[in-house]
Amino acid sequence: MAVFIGYLINAYVIGLFTTALAQMSAASNVERQKRDNIDQYLRYKKIPPKLRKQIQQFYHFAGFDENESILQDLPITLRLQLDLVINRNLFLKVPFFKNCDMSQITVMVPRIHREYAWPGKAIVHEGGEGRGLFMIGCGCVDCRSKGQLQGLLTQGDFFGENSLLDEGVAPHTVTTIT
Repeated sequence: MAVFIGYLINAYVIGLFTTALAQMSAASNVERQKRDNIDQYLRYKKIPPKLRKQIQQFYHFAGFDENESILQDLPITLRLQLDLVINRNLFLKVPFFKNCDMSQITVMVPRIHREYAWPGKAIVHEGGEGRGLFMIGCGCVDCRSKGQLQGLLTQGDFFGENSLLDEGVAPHTVTTIT
């Protein structure tokens, strides 16, 4: 009888150990998939390999939280470097920044505030206060003056650059389409 109970306890312990190994393997696969998703995103954005490696090392060290979105909780230094790479071309398209070197752009990038707007939202009202430079990361907006369509702006376009020099009135109403 004692031998039989010993076999049952042994089988139970082995079963618990096997279950624990399977759960650890599943968690490892989830983490690997998240790292792969981040790497695909960074490659899509054409992030230099050295910065990609630093970001991957951060996530390997810090681990993942189930409720965390990709790149949300990067340390400020890595986030700044990533923003510099992603937004550099946007800054260089604005005539006001054409002659800036990277150190000057580095000072401006942390001041970027992301705004998300639903279709039909007026971002700037004609005759209202100029609220700063807007760079379109994705989507489309229309610009109107006195109700007449002046143009459409899409990803990579910008508006409001005149408000950087003076806080005058906005010449157009800019409304999101998508």
